[in-house]
Amino acid sequence: MKTISTLLLFFGILVSGYSQNTHVFDFENINDSSFFDFRTNSQDKNIWQIGKPKKNVFVSGQNSQHALVTDTSKSYPVKNVSSFKIHTYGPTSLVRSEVWCTNYILNGYYWVDSDSLSDFGKIEFSIDSGKTYLNLLTDSRALWKTSKPILTGRSKEWKMFAVDLRNFIKVPPYNTRNPIYKFSFISDNIDTKKDGLMFDKLSFCDLQGGLLEYSNNESLTILPNPANETISVQSSKAGRFSLDVYSTEGNNVFRSGEFIRGIDINISALNPGIYELILRNENGQIQSKKRFLKN
Repeated sequence: MKTISTLLLFFGILVSGYSQNTHVFDFENINDSSFFDFRTNSQDKNIWQIGKPKKNVFVSGQNSQHALVTDTSKSYPVKNVSSFKIHTYGPTSLVRSEVWCTNYILNGYYWVDSDSLSDFGKIEFSIDSGKTYLNLLTDSRALWKTSKPILTGRSKEWKMFAVDLRNFIKVPPYNTRNPIYKFSFISDNIDTKKDGLMFDKLSFCDLQGGLLEYSNNESLTILPNPANETISVQSSKAGRFSLDVYSTEGNNVFRSGEFIRGIDINISALNPGIYELILRNENGQIQSKKRFLKN
C-alpha cells in the first residue's frame, strides 16, 4: 500500500482595498517558510522540502537558490504519494479572510525528472473545502495559458505553466472564498534513482485585497523557526510584555507572565503545525504578531 504524505501551505489575507494582487512564493524569503506546515499520516517523512536542491539533475531553483522539491538531496522513494496543499485563507480565526478571488489564476515553474508514466505529478483544485478535487491536467474546464504541464518523464529544464480557473467558479457549491490547490507526486514500486519533481515561483490568483502584513512585526524575532523543542522570543522594544500563542484553530495554547525584552518558550508538547504569537505591552495593547512553525 502506498504511503501518503501531505504538506499544507497556509497564507493569510486581509482586506486592504480593491487592487488586484498576486503573491509569488519563490522560497527565498525566510518568512515564506513560516507559512508551511509539514504533516504526514504515514511512518515515512514528507518528501516535499524547501531548500537548495543538491541532486543529480536538480541543483537550484528557477533563477534562484531554493525551490520546493521532492527531497533536496535524495532520489524519491518507491510506493509513495506525497502532496502539498495551498489554502488561500487566513490561518487562524483572528485573521479569517473575507477576501475572494476575482480571477483564479495559478502559475509557476516546474522541473520533472522521473520514470515516464509510471511516476508522475498531479495538480488539483477544490472549491468545496477539500471534499472533492478536480484534476487540472485532465479537466476540460481548465483554460491553460501555456502548454499543459507534463509532470512525468524528463523535462530537462524549468518549464512555465499558467492556468485560468474561472470556469470552476460555476461549479456548485460556489464556495469561491476558500479555494484549495493540491500538488502531488506519485511513485510506483520500481526505484529509478531519479530526482522527482520541483516547483518554484508559485503564485495564486489575482486577489481583491492584499496579503496579510502585521505592523511592527519586524520588532519581534522568533528563533529558531521552524523549531521542535524551544523558541526564543525577543522584542527590540524596551518595556514589559506578555504574549499569547494561538493554534490554527484559534485556540490559546500558551500564555506567558510578564517579561522584559525576551522569553524562552518550551513548545515540545505542541502538535506540529503553524502557530501565531501575539505580543502585548503592560497595558494589554497588541505590539506585534508573528507566526512560527512547530515541526
